[in-house]
Amino acid sequence: MSKRLGLIAVTLLLVAMVVVSGSVLILRVFYTWLLVLVSGYFWVVFTSRGIGFAAAPLPLRSQAGASILQQVSVTNKSRLPKSGLQIHASNDIACGDISTTLDLPPGKTVTWQAQYDLTRRGRFHLGGFRLSATDPFGLFRREVTEGLSSEIIVHPMVVPMPPFSLLGLNGSGLSKRMPEALSASASNIREYTNGDSLRHIHWRSTAHTGRYMVKVFDADRSRHRAENYWVLLDMGTSGHASQGNDSTAEYAVALAASLAREYISNGYRFGLITTGGEPKVFPADASHDHLTNILDTLAIIEPSGFLSCPELLARHQGLFGSNSTVIIITPTTSSSLTESFHQLNSRGCAAAYFLIDGADFGGASPSAVGRTLTQLGAPVYVLRRNVTFRQALEQAAGANSWFSGAERS
Repeated sequence: MSKRLGLIAVTLLLVAMVVVSGSVLILRVFYTWLLVLVSGYFWVVFTSRGIGFAAAPLPLRSQAGASILQQVSVTNKSRLPKSGLQIHASNDIACGDISTTLDLPPGKTVTWQAQYDLTRRGRFHLGGFRLSATDPFGLFRREVTEGLSSEIIVHPMVVPMPPFSLLGLNGSGLSKRMPEALSASASNIREYTNGDSLRHIHWRSTAHTGRYMVKVFDADRSRHRAENYWVLLDMGTSGHASQGNDSTAEYAVALAASLAREYISNGYRFGLITTGGEPKVFPADASHDHLTNILDTLAIIEPSGFLSCPELLARHQGLFGSNSTVIIITPTTSSSLTESFHQLNSRGCAAAYFLIDGADFGGASPSAVGRTLTQLGAPVYVLRRNVTFRQALEQAAGANSWFSGAERS
């Protein structure tokens, strides 16, 4: 039963008791009840009127883990004091109740700061407020909406990157296992895989075996000059585990955002390709607006679709050349991930892998594919669940390969 129906029911009950009993005592109780109702109603009407309200504008963007303070000014335009005025911030951010109770002297302005704790990336609405007045007996309540709700994009958490053995990152150079360019002579041959250049087909072996075979070249470090840095972010539903901030998806997005800021802030050209529904491609650029656009996309992306990394590379392999370094971030346990290494290797690209260990989040472990990639010569870094994302990165940086990372666990 609602409060209004309850008040009506009590009033009718008292009326019935007065009519049936004719008691003077009950009649006085009824009059007192009416006085309480009338005074309570006019209390909330008076308290909620004659209020001036102003709220400071909010930023269009912020970052997960940050807090936003919004100053709110409430003015009593009446000559009488107003007490017990409650202010509630209306928002869709999961940060608990943001409210306060103010007592307003006549003709005075009182300020209050609403604090929004941004615990999660995404697109949210905040800035609207509800002013509510309640009578001393708690029988009546009147709400007035103030302020305009505005949209804010909360970017993923971005942390400084520890020293990884990636070209151009913190001046550490490439790891010794990373193929950086192709020498003039081939050292081996292997079967053709999707994405291999037709220029590298070994026709004599192809004619002998009846299958397309391609030449494998030695790495020639002195000739590799990376100009473009790419991140391929795997946000397909297969492989990701858990939900919320403590999930493989959040680790993957936070890593992609951190790499984007690290490279672009150091003047490198950076590009992003991500799955998650329809693939999104951000061509390599080094501008601040480019970084903002990337972070806006990473703020709202969620796991969806089933497009694999090799399929994504095959669609966009024309973007990569011998001057490109490609970093793949994925939780996948599929052995098909090795195809991506062959595709990039055949194009003379440098490649590195960040594998999110789904076993720590209730999913599957990428141990098998991690070992295979390491044996192929790819640098592999494993992000394991930790107290903080930054600690997970530092642990991955301290493990130079899958095997050393496994020994640490």
